[in-house]
Amino acid sequence: MSAKVRVPFLRQVVPINDIGAREKELVKKQLKKRRSGEEPEKLQHLLQRVEQQGMAQKERTRQRELSPARKRERRAQAQQGHRPYFLQKSEQRQLVLAETFKELKRSKKLESFLSRKRRRNAGKDRRHLPLSKE
Repeated sequence: MSAKVRVPFLRQVVPINDIGAREKELVKKQLKKRRSGEEPEKLQHLLQRVEQQGMAQKERTRQRELSPARKRERRAQAQQGHRPYFLQKSEQRQLVLAETFKELKRSKKLESFLSRKRRRNAGKDRRHLPLSKE
């Protein structure tokens, strides 16, 4: 006998967005109750993790929506007689970066993003430079 159990084909799926929102509210309430000790740090990390998961989920859905649009565009070009052209991974990354840049510029958070990036790169540079002995 096999220990594996078949999963029903049609099962009830609970949207992740709702769970994340509920969990986020619970963590915020607990964080307000507890002011000192180690637990608020853990709760803060948990809250940050939930927020990051939500942002990652939004990004995945946005990419999932963009993919069919690109396919339609390629099909339309093929019907017009052009040869099919598939974007390389590096080109896809560049498009995503350009979109991120536009979004940051639109929301006026570009300068803070760039300053954080500069600080991070400066730290990396300092770490990799050899120590100078005088």
